[in-house]
Amino acid sequence: MKNRLLGCVTGLLLLVSAYTAQGADPDYEKSAKAHPFYQAILDVSKTMSGRKLLDYLNLRMQEDATRVPVVSLWLRDNSINEDDGRRLQSLYFLTYGETLVAMADGERESGNPGPYRELLETAMLNLHIFELMATIDATRCQDQTAISAVKSMMNQRYDIFRTAYRTFPRPIFDTIEKTALQHEEKFLGRSPNADICQMGKTYLIDLSKAPGVERKTIDDPVQPGRKKMVLVPPPGYVYAPGFVSDKQWLAARKAAIKDVTDEWAKRYKGSIE
Repeated sequence: MKNRLLGCVTGLLLLVSAYTAQGADPDYEKSAKAHPFYQAILDVSKTMSGRKLLDYLNLRMQEDATRVPVVSLWLRDNSINEDDGRRLQSLYFLTYGETLVAMADGERESGNPGPYRELLETAMLNLHIFELMATIDATRCQDQTAISAVKSMMNQRYDIFRTAYRTFPRPIFDTIEKTALQHEEKFLGRSPNADICQMGKTYLIDLSKAPGVERKTIDDPVQPGRKKMVLVPPPGYVYAPGFVSDKQWLAARKAAIKDVTDEWAKRYKGSIE
């Protein structure tokens, strides 16, 4: 699950980078909402969410690069601008944050320091919210290996954080971290996140034993030049992760918050020294 998600995000970033290099419409929100694909996303999202929806968006953008700003706008409205806890999905913060990183890189390469800094700062906020919320969501899983999977995913993004830490003064990150904590607290009543739980080892063990599962060797999207083996679920395969009780989760949440904030401090110190 973790590798498949990384592949989906990596594909999205390549498309965003290509689109940004071409030059996006400055009034992109108006043009994006007028794009037929925007309504298509609204329709599909009524019956599809989380990883499956991200996979769908990735495939549709590969078919037509003009859909990139449309997806970017939808991700914004369904992550940092989302107010409905029942619809909240931490994976959208990750994908939107990395979309902004790619767009920021495009502005930097084009010699636009102002937009670069604005995009990178907003990206950092979304990535901080994802890390905090996903880690806390992982403590809700019966399969606690999901917690280490989230940590591993963030470690693979160390270079992004290091660049940002060396770009902005510490007070910017104090505000980002405070805002992330407030955002997670605001949506304390959110539903359990099955997609995060599927990042744990139990999902892979269950899938590997499913009748008809396909094993494929593909190019690793995260480590160019290397191959990796992935499991392709058979038609009709369903995995229902288990969750701990709300009482257990709320008790573990306090420790998870401390773990993440300690990691933020450690990561910052390691980046500027």
